[in-house]
Amino acid sequence: MSQTFKTERTARRAAAAKWATLQCGAAEFSITLARGRADLYPDLTASVAGFKTAIDSHQWTISRVVHNLSESGFTTQLELELKIKDIDMTESEQDQ
Repeated sequence: MSQTFKTERTARRAAAAKWATLQCGAAEFSITLARGRADLYPDLTASVAGFKTAIDSHQWTISRVVHNLSESGFTTQLELELKIKDIDMTESEQDQ
């Protein structure tokens, strides 16, 4: 952040807001399920299998769900996000 703030409190709030933004959507992944899952909805945590270890080894958050019912059957399209978790800004990092 290159902006200068008038008070430390304002700077801390801006830093916290920026950090929250960075945590959302660190990586994204889309998939269409051949068999629809009506029980899936946004903000659920999901795991995937059968992909690269870098994808399979993380918990994903469902950000968007589209259920489709057509002549071909019922499918579900998912958009997933990997969020940075278990990482918090410490006081010393905030002071720098």
